[in-house]
Amino acid sequence: MRAFQLILAAVLGTVSMAPALAQFAESVCDADAQLLILYPNQAAHDRLWQARLSPVLQTCAAAQARVDELRVERQLLDEEEGVSKGRQRLPAMQRRIDANDAARMVQLKVIGNCEADRQRLQHRFEAERVYLLKLWASPPDCDWWIKQRLKSQREG
Repeated sequence: MRAFQLILAAVLGTVSMAPALAQFAESVCDADAQLLILYPNQAAHDRLWQARLSPVLQTCAAAQARVDELRVERQLLDEEEGVSKGRQRLPAMQRRIDANDAARMVQLKVIGNCEADRQRLQHRFEAERVYLLKLWASPPDCDWWIKQRLKSQREG
């Protein structure tokens, strides 16, 4: 059961409060233990953050390189069109310009998505780091916590 389901079941009286709290505490402690196994220290957390961020940055760099290529192509098209100033734009030239503009817009959208992904990852890892700093400073003694909660429930 998920934590909110356990609490709701305990409040509604479908399960007793002490086992529900114990199971909730165990799930919280299990999650903390899994975080500590995955990230035993800040260096491990930073390595994983860089590993997850690297593909996003590579995609963004590739899209930016393509935008630069498209900008050069567009300049060449504008120069080619400048030779025939005063005349109506040829349909073939118009198609090439439109294709260039469309490709540029797609790449700019990819760059925007990359930036959003980068910010999302950064916010997630910063929030995770704040939580992990507390765990690294004093790892939880989950058995003690569970026993204390059960004891207070029995006495209360």
